[in-house]
Amino acid sequence: MVLAKSRHIYVAMSFILLLFGYRIEAQDDSNVVVSPASIETQEPGSDTDEVVLNHERAEQLFASHDCEALLNQFDVRQINRISQPNQRIDIWRYIAICDYLNEQSAGSDDALNAILKEDVDYELPPFDTPNGVLKRFSELKIAYLRKIKELEQAREKAQAPVVEDNKTIAEPRAIKRRRFGKGLMLLPFGGPQFVLGNRKMGRVHAVTQTVGLALNAGAFWGMQILKDDRGYVNQVEDVQRYERLWNLHILGLGVTILSYGISAVDGLLSYDSSESESE
Repeated sequence: MVLAKSRHIYVAMSFILLLFGYRIEAQDDSNVVVSPASIETQEPGSDTDEVVLNHERAEQLFASHDCEALLNQFDVRQINRISQPNQRIDIWRYIAICDYLNEQSAGSDDALNAILKEDVDYELPPFDTPNGVLKRFSELKIAYLRKIKELEQAREKAQAPVVEDNKTIAEPRAIKRRRFGKGLMLLPFGGPQFVLGNRKMGRVHAVTQTVGLALNAGAFWGMQILKDDRGYVNQVEDVQRYERLWNLHILGLGVTILSYGISAVDGLLSYDSSESESE
């Protein structure tokens, strides 16, 4: 009887102690003050994710031909936040093409000038860029390089030595002369483009004219083989083969003449535009 009563008392005391300890812990937790400075908040998306998203977004809009959304979404401040220069150049190129297609020449020129400020040696991809943008970019590059040269000359002139009577030493006036004549704009195999510094288009015309001449000469040589000593083609199969070779002969000649004409006209127009700017 006594043992059972002691057991009941022991269980009751254990329950009271557990309840008392739980209330103490709850009170201690409620008195804890959390400092706002100790809470670290992380905004969704880091700078790197935002840069990649901006560049990917620009690529998506340009690939889907959504120029209106591209021009509205990207401005100078947002593009300058991108840390990778090649990504900034890509977005400026997209904007230049969109403005050109929308007949916004001023906006297109601003975007092309931004590319030159990023990398003056950058060349636009010829197969992914309209010819008008390529030509305008070449003109702006010539003007940009000329401006840099003038600034360097002005800086050198400002640093010129002076004599004791505070008069600058007179230097002979430099006569500006072209390094090449207009006749070079008639060179074949992309010669005008190489002379004007557009090496990519020069290589395109050089390859095109070389392939055209090779096709023309190869077809002509094949036709000569099919002829007999009198210059006639006797066999029916040879006549059909001769006609196919004749078509290839004309095709090669046409490709060569077309590529040469485009190269020469582009060179003459670019030469005249750069000459008028220099005057």
